Amino acid sequence: PVEEIKEFDLDFWAVQRRAFHEFDVTDEAALDQILAWERDVLIPFGKRWFGVRIDDAFAGFGALLLHGPAGYVDNVVTVPHARRRGVAGSVVLRIVAEARTAGAQRVFLLADQPGPIRLYGRLGFRECGRIASSLRPLRP
Repeated sequence: PVEEIKEFDLDFWAVQRRAFHEFDVTDEAALDQILAWERDVLIPFGKRWFGVRIDDAFAGFGALLLHGPAGYVDNVVTVPHARRRGVAGSVVLRIVAEARTAGAQRVFLLADQPGPIRLYGRLGFRECGRIASSLRPLRP
């Protein structure tokens, strides 16, 4: 089952710190800034977190940001030992359901790796554009 995470304790933030390594963020100063931004700006703004626990430990999670008629799926991660068990798919489906319940007419996410792109396609997402940045230039 996917639960909404309401308490952001030290365990949650420790898991988040490790999870950002999956997004290739390993610099400790950068991690401190990102986690402070999540804790002090995005959660008070309304970012909601959802997760799955296996054996009482986080196996995966993701977040939802809402803005008007748009929902945004963010930070979807499954810990390595829990992959290929439906964790990410369950989290994303719960986030989409919560966004729809809250009135979102569209739900978006960003993905740039083949595995997640395939997963999101199976869940009903389709490509609607491409994004490039100075960190990851647009691939052909």
